[in-house]
Amino acid sequence: MPLQIGLGESYYQYTLYGEKIITNRNLNFIYEPAISVEYRVFKWVGVGADFGYRFMFANTKKLNQQLNSPIITIDLMIYYREIFKSLFPKSKLAKKI
Repeated sequence: MPLQIGLGESYYQYTLYGEKIITNRNLNFIYEPAISVEYRVFKWVGVGADFGYRFMFANTKKLNQQLNSPIITIDLMIYYREIFKSLFPKSKLAKKI
């Protein structure tokens, strides 16, 4: 079960008459619990997905927007250890991994 946490800044940025304007800078904290699934398609390649929810703790009075949301990530996985073992089967390192 992957868990991501983060700290960052959110703000609005737009261009008005050729001038870049940044407003409503806020410090926020992000917490993303998720569930991962993985399926090995071939010996060296697999696919995976993460399903979770992003909680963004920010001063929403200034931001005037709710930023919490569900997240879905789709992954292509390459198993480098398996590739190394196949290419160098007699090496000492391949026997350890």
